[in-house]
Amino acid sequence: MQHTVKMDRLLATTALGLTVLLPTVPAMAQETQTAQAAQTTRPPQGPLEEIVVTARRTEETLQNVPVAVTALTAADLEKRNVVDINDIGRYTPNTYVTRSPQGGSDANFAIRGIRQDDFIVSADPAVGIYVDGVYLGRTVGSGLDALDLARVEVLRGPQGTLFGRNTIAGAVSLVTQKPSHETQGRIEGTVGSRELYRLRGSVTGSIVPDILAARAAISYTTQDGPGESVYFPGRTAGDVDDLAGRVAFLLTPGDDLEVYLTADATQGRGTTRHTINRGASTTAAPFPFFGPPLRTLPADINNDRSSDLYLDFRSVNPVNDSDIYGTALTITYQVTDSIEFKSISAYRDLEATTGQDYDATGYRAFDQVATTEQNQFSQEFQINGTALDGRVTFATGLYYFTEDFSQLLPMNVRQFGPRLANTVFTNRQFREGTNESYAAYGQATVDITQQLSATLGIRYSLDDKELTLNDAFVNNLGFPITLPFPPFPVLFQQGVNTTLPRTTVDSKFPSWTPRLGLEYQATDDVLLYGHWSKGFKSGGFNGRPQGSTAAIQPFDPEEVDSFEVGVKSRLLDDRLQANVAVFYMDYQNIQSVIQQAGTFTITNAAAEIQGFEAELVARPADPLTLTLGIGYTDSEYTDVPVGLPYRSGNVLPLSPEWTVNAAAEYVVPLDAMGDVALRGEWVYTGDQFFQATNFPSELQEGYSLFNFRVTWTNADGNLSVAGYVQNAFEEEYFTFGQDASAGFGPSYVFVGDPREWGLQLTVRF
Repeated sequence: MQHTVKMDRLLATTALGLTVLLPTVPAMAQETQTAQAAQTTRPPQGPLEEIVVTARRTEETLQNVPVAVTALTAADLEKRNVVDINDIGRYTPNTYVTRSPQGGSDANFAIRGIRQDDFIVSADPAVGIYVDGVYLGRTVGSGLDALDLARVEVLRGPQGTLFGRNTIAGAVSLVTQKPSHETQGRIEGTVGSRELYRLRGSVTGSIVPDILAARAAISYTTQDGPGESVYFPGRTAGDVDDLAGRVAFLLTPGDDLEVYLTADATQGRGTTRHTINRGASTTAAPFPFFGPPLRTLPADINNDRSSDLYLDFRSVNPVNDSDIYGTALTITYQVTDSIEFKSISAYRDLEATTGQDYDATGYRAFDQVATTEQNQFSQEFQINGTALDGRVTFATGLYYFTEDFSQLLPMNVRQFGPRLANTVFTNRQFREGTNESYAAYGQATVDITQQLSATLGIRYSLDDKELTLNDAFVNNLGFPITLPFPPFPVLFQQGVNTTLPRTTVDSKFPSWTPRLGLEYQATDDVLLYGHWSKGFKSGGFNGRPQGSTAAIQPFDPEEVDSFEVGVKSRLLDDRLQANVAVFYMDYQNIQSVIQQAGTFTITNAAAEIQGFEAELVARPADPLTLTLGIGYTDSEYTDVPVGLPYRSGNVLPLSPEWTVNAAAEYVVPLDAMGDVALRGEWVYTGDQFFQATNFPSELQEGYSLFNFRVTWTNADGNLSVAGYVQNAFEEEYFTFGQDASAGFGPSYVFVGDPREWGLQLTVRF
């Protein structure tokens, strides 16, 4: 029945895509092969291509940007089979991406050891995610489909001056394909393992020649998850059922004015990540929530499968529903030959529901169905340009952001009686609030000599936050219960017991984030740079006070002082590109959660982080292209307040010591038959802890993933057929986890995807 519904959606999406694409076909037939060739993703030849990025809020080539940036073009994303932005982390040094603890369609980036460790609405991201210059305020629902992207830029290190709040670790910029007056189109279909069906299409062309162009793109993906659900027959854990679309209009009434309007929407109807209980004990922790043993298997499951990594025993429906849409209007006006004005106005709306079972057993304990709603509006004005005969390059701006949000977190925290019974004790947390942010910034690069330049920038930000909390316990056990909540035991009668009446707190958090750097153009092909910069992650309020009014105290913004030196080079007649960066960061006021006897508080800690990154691309001969990315991070806590469940010297979580990605692509020419590209990849993630406590059960040892792809492209470049396999050697690994056995009972992990294969057909016209 489930597959029938998915196939019906696939057919409906195909019909919708053809409805969009077919009216343009007659016009497409008139296009020349030049347009077709522009659409091909056949492997390039000759010197390495230049990539244009906007890492400093203006277009410039990657090699001229004195910032550690990984840029992936549309062709790069296709070769690497990047489906959503969570896949990007595998190909970026010192970057790790995982779902949130709730297991939904989130994108939790950790860059150089700095990350966000909670998904609740009172916590802010550590890495800013931007779509065409528009900041996404929540990590919930931010794991967007990589639909019709022109490129992805991952900026490592704090970006507090030009990008602002919550970019303390870095920024991820998604740049979508713009409309073109040259009529072009693309249809891509993929089938693969675990009932994978994916259809993508895009079309662009002129509505009013030379004045108004439009572009439309659509994507539908359905795939079963890797986890076989025991208690929900017919469902799998980690499955995908996503529909996404985007339309864009580009108006250019004159040479000095451009109006760009976009709208996008995503509907997700999958399930949360496959989760298993990793605890070694067959009985629950004595305090405070569990009664019966947890890991005994139901009678209908063969004991031979008790250790099956892909059996999912969760007792809560692992729903992962999301509805996201947004629109943005970007107006660019060329004031003079050297000064550009830009306005970016945007609105976005999010609704998401995720079901997670942290104990990963058949008992209704430590289960949570989270419902999140958020809408945001942002307005940015930019003035960029040059002065003094081009010796000064500057970027200035004003920024405003506001959001309204709410979140309901009802968690079952204790059960008596048989599995799946409704005799549960539930902690119901409700959060709602508003955030407003104001900022002004400016950055200028001054040419001191023809080779030496200096950069100075500063940004002032002010966050005004209000948070309302309301907590209650719902006792459906059938009898009163006393739990030892501090400072004294609390008796909970049958029914609803309010522990935190509706309480509202508000505060303001100002921050200054300067940047100072030097750049030296040693030769036309070698750039040396060094800079100091500050970043911050906004302060806020404890969103998990567990019924204690005193625990809602505000906490300070996180801050980091970052020192980085690097080199960007092109050698051997532009056939070798080598970029290297070395960094040291003093990380202060880390927002650390303390859990003690059922109560959470937040305390600020400190750490030091150092390391390096190297990215190399080489084309020693036209048939062969080699890429290599290496990241090394050495992190440790240096000042941990008394009472935290970890200590100084611990490694920061989600901070693997080594990350490596390497690939080789070889092109076999077939003359009139086109060519065949053979590609192999190795992705290595070193030892890492999932939590700051550094418990052995939270350690994921280093592992390697090997991916392979074969692509045939015809001589005209408008037809290609590809086959791929990911995790070819079936590496078993975990992507996230937590051991809370000392307090709540469970120790859970998310299981990484097994081997996956696919066949892909792409038509360009």
